[in-house]
Amino acid sequence: MRAVKIEYEKMPWKQFRDNTGLQYKPVKMEGVGFSKYAWKAGVAEAWHVHDQEPQIVFCTSGKVEFGIRDEAGERTETLLPGDVILIQPGVTHRATSIEATEMLIIFSPMNRFDADALII
Repeated sequence: MRAVKIEYEKMPWKQFRDNTGLQYKPVKMEGVGFSKYAWKAGVAEAWHVHDQEPQIVFCTSGKVEFGIRDEAGERTETLLPGDVILIQPGVTHRATSIEATEMLIIFSPMNRFDADALII
């Protein structure tokens, strides 16, 4: 067992897929992972679902709208700095940055980004 300090702000940003307005910095340990995401204003992702990964999304700056399709129906939730949205596996969602936005997202388990993540 050990503890590891990471100089996270010195880590390089990774380009998210082919989206030039979205960058991230994933870190993973024993299946649990998190990533800081930086979105340029106006960036939108397509509707999608994570079948096995719950997400905890914490908005640290900016303004982002999450489209949600769940058992309660379809709606939009707006996140401002300090707001958190919990997305269970199987919930269809998308995000659109209304202004430049940064978020921290926790995945457990994190079944993605192994090629880009700092894995401890």
